[in-house]
Amino acid sequence: MQAFQNKHLTWLPSFTMKILSESKRDSQAGVLPSTVFHLLWWLAIITQASLSLLYVLKCFHHFHMVKAEFLHHVGVNYLYAPWISFLLLLQSSPVILSNSVLYLVLCWVFSIPVIFLDIKIYGQWFTTEKRFLYIFANPTSQISVIANFVVAQAAAKMGWKETAVCMFSLGMVHI
Repeated sequence: MQAFQNKHLTWLPSFTMKILSESKRDSQAGVLPSTVFHLLWWLAIITQASLSLLYVLKCFHHFHMVKAEFLHHVGVNYLYAPWISFLLLLQSSPVILSNSVLYLVLCWVFSIPVIFLDIKIYGQWFTTEKRFLYIFANPTSQISVIANFVVAQAAAKMGWKETAVCMFSLGMVHI
């Protein structure tokens, strides 16, 4: 579970480079070379893909451990991490344009697991006798908030205002 918990940071260098490369040309730092950005982005993709492959192997060989993570009130929050990373890598992609069909499909593929995990967490909250969110909330619960905000940002970037508002509202409920 440790490798999977730290997995959400693989997008950070490439997303930072994208932001820096799109900064104003008048700034002191100037525009960073696109080669560096491409290399960091591909490195992040390879790292993310290899960690995901390792977790898929864990699912096959140690299914009982994955099931225990899914059923644990803290461990389930770490299942958001790869989807956050994939969505942020998609948003910072130098290869895939944000108005292409591939971007749309990948955005849906990476957003659906976040929605299902939300249904699991919030469904558990609504269907138990403990009706107060603070009973279920823990510091790792903020990962689900971040996931909802990232999905909202991706939906807004594609022009789906209602979906963006829904996911943003869902994230705000948990704060």
